[in-house]
Amino acid sequence: MKYLFFLISVFTCLFLQGQTIVGGNIKYSIIGWDTLNTSLIYDITCDLHVRNGSPDSFRFSSIQQQRFVIYKGANKNNLEVVDEYVVGGSSIRLTNYLSIPIMESNCTTPPDDIEDVELLKFRYISNLPVIEENYYLVYEGLTRDTNYTNFQSEHQKHFVISKPIYGATQQRNENQFSGELYNALVWFNNNTWKDTRHCIGDTSVIDLSVFLAEEDMDYRWEFYTPVSDWETDTPLTYKTGYNATQPLGDNYFNLSATGQLKVFVQEPSKYLIGVCAIGFDKNDGTQLAQSCQELTLQFYDCEPKVQAALAEAEQIAEDAYLLRSCETDVPFFGRNEGSISSGNFQWFFPEENIRDFNRNPIIQFPQAGSYQGQLQVEVEGCTDSVQVQVIIGDAPTSGLQERYEVCDLPITLEGNPDVDFIWEDGSTKPEREILASGNYTLTVIGNCERSQTIEVINLAENLASENLIRAEDTTICLQQPYTLSLQQPNLTNIRWNGETSLAITVTQSGYYSVEATTAEGCELYDGIQIEVLDCAAKLYIPSAFSPNNDGINDLFEIGRVQANIQSIQIFNRWGVLVYEGNTAWDGRIKGVDAAEGMYVYKIEYVESLLQIPSSKTGELILMR
Repeated sequence: MKYLFFLISVFTCLFLQGQTIVGGNIKYSIIGWDTLNTSLIYDITCDLHVRNGSPDSFRFSSIQQQRFVIYKGANKNNLEVVDEYVVGGSSIRLTNYLSIPIMESNCTTPPDDIEDVELLKFRYISNLPVIEENYYLVYEGLTRDTNYTNFQSEHQKHFVISKPIYGATQQRNENQFSGELYNALVWFNNNTWKDTRHCIGDTSVIDLSVFLAEEDMDYRWEFYTPVSDWETDTPLTYKTGYNATQPLGDNYFNLSATGQLKVFVQEPSKYLIGVCAIGFDKNDGTQLAQSCQELTLQFYDCEPKVQAALAEAEQIAEDAYLLRSCETDVPFFGRNEGSISSGNFQWFFPEENIRDFNRNPIIQFPQAGSYQGQLQVEVEGCTDSVQVQVIIGDAPTSGLQERYEVCDLPITLEGNPDVDFIWEDGSTKPEREILASGNYTLTVIGNCERSQTIEVINLAENLASENLIRAEDTTICLQQPYTLSLQQPNLTNIRWNGETSLAITVTQSGYYSVEATTAEGCELYDGIQIEVLDCAAKLYIPSAFSPNNDGINDLFEIGRVQANIQSIQIFNRWGVLVYEGNTAWDGRIKGVDAAEGMYVYKIEYVESLLQIPSSKTGELILMR
């Protein structure tokens, strides 16, 4: 078998301002033999996808340095030019422009800044003799688009597309020829590129299947790195995070075995990718055909007409996606006001023919059971839906009490093993270890759901927190009786420092502990530290003084401890009051030295710790 390889490529030309190439591919067919039956006649078409191109502005006069070159040789390292043409010459002609529809969807409003893309077609008819070597058909020219998300901009100037064709130069005679030769019509179905403009936040599917695939061939699809120069095979340079096997980086994509490319992008961006469909013999795996094309995938922040309403529907149906009820009248709760005023909402259960057009309806089902339905949303003829399942049945029971009073923690609650549990902490077992007092909520799920709140009370903890003894650690006066007692009622087996007694009178410093038993049988413990002080006041009163200004005992002065002096009265031997005040007496009466002799004092004071008024009287000798 002899082989013919065609590689068609387009190098940069000088477009009018703003005109760039965003992709392209090669199609061909073999339309017959020449009259001598030694050459095959090829009908070759190059589809170029032009951004901002138009029939009025794009003319051959604006295109320079485009050429069509046919090489032959055993491989690309040893080539001979067979023929060369200038684009626009007699052998290559511009057939027509075709407007490519952009984002054809009644359910999506594209942004205003989307640029048009048009299809520019070049056609070439060539007779190529059957040879043992390979042919390379190269198409050069045009300017590739720039500012791609996944490629370095400085390496995007030259545009090259190519298409090798295998096994098309087999020796055949004119009688064997039927208008088409083996695998001569292998190219991509999606030749108008309708699906290269997409909305972010949605899964886009791009059809890369091949046209007129041969029955005895299998196909696979591969990514390739576009090049900027055909002769040197100079590849474009990827940005960090992108490579030949992941040209879209971390964005989700999947290229299926049937040529369906699935892409999910969340930010506005523009990607350049190269994809090849490769055909090979089912029996021996020999590669027989290959068709490659470049794609520019542009992702816009669109305004989906239905997705906003669908998002609202999803919020409304959030608790209803799997709704369980113990009643046949089932409420569907959600937001009362819709953000899409023109959106129509419908709850639909087809088997029961139940329809309700309210956002938050109460739907009556015929009996207990399981029901499958949808919440449908419609905006300007665009529809979508959210799945809903309703299960109606008997109310399940948890097997747990509403209230537990215990003397100590932790404890383990053991629920009904025949139903499902969801506790407030996310655990799903019927058993729950309780470490602290408080309220615990759970949902039991059987045929329907039932919520329950369980209160756990640690009796010993609660009593201790209120203090079993009616006092805190304190200091008391010996002169004032102090009795310790308990403030909790209905206690038994009360023991103070090991002795059975309902109360105890404190007479000395120390630690006083108490034990008691509640009516529920809980053992309680408490204790208090008490310091006992002698709080009595003490006065130090001199029996004589000598006010002679010698600096020794010149004043009648009273020393005191834990006492506040209120008044001091001095009387002479005849009972006449000669001094009254609350400070020391200097032995003078109205500024005159008092006579030596016996005097009587009366001191009134308050004991500062006990807050008790008191007084003292006695005799005093004044000497000079």
